Amino acid sequence: MADLALVKRFNSGDEQAFFDLVTRYKNVVFGLVLRFINDRHEAEDVSQEVFFQFYKALPTFKGKSRLFTWLYRIVFNVCLYYKRSKQTKGTVVSFEAVEKFMRIPDPALDPLTLSEQSRTMEKINRAVEKLPLELKTAFLLREIEELNYKEIALITGVGVGTVKSRIHNARAYLAKELTKPEGEK
Repeated sequence: MADLALVKRFNSGDEQAFFDLVTRYKNVVFGLVLRFINDRHEAEDVSQEVFFQFYKALPTFKGKSRLFTWLYRIVFNVCLYYKRSKQTKGTVVSFEAVEKFMRIPDPALDPLTLSEQSRTMEKINRAVEKLPLELKTAFLLREIEELNYKEIALITGVGVGTVKSRIHNARAYLAKELTKPEGEK
């Protein structure tokens, strides 16, 4: 409800309401952008672009979804545009994000276990990097950001069935890649 009140204030001419929204979401937006871009300096610039686009689009927000879901869509679109314009080959998922997803045990373990975990994380990162952008996006939004299928559908602009299919395909691909013997391509 607080978000809707701020949007109404902004649409009534209260610029401070926009800055209140920025303050509320700046860390979340930066974290999301950083996951997509994987470069702290570039993520700062892209985050600013996200809020610029958010400012321009805010008068069109109708309240049919949560403001965060709507803002996430802007983050997704700006990052997608950035990646396409830079013609990069995808994102590297942070160790912390994958650790959360994989529920990896406490790293205060013996050096051999830590070394094995490090190799596993490298293998996961390589496999996730190889995913096509559509599959990678759906997978990261579901498994790392823990969004539901409907929210992912709103963000990516596809149907819930397509989201489920993309996540299933991403998981199948990752399972295949992660079970390959070392050295096999």
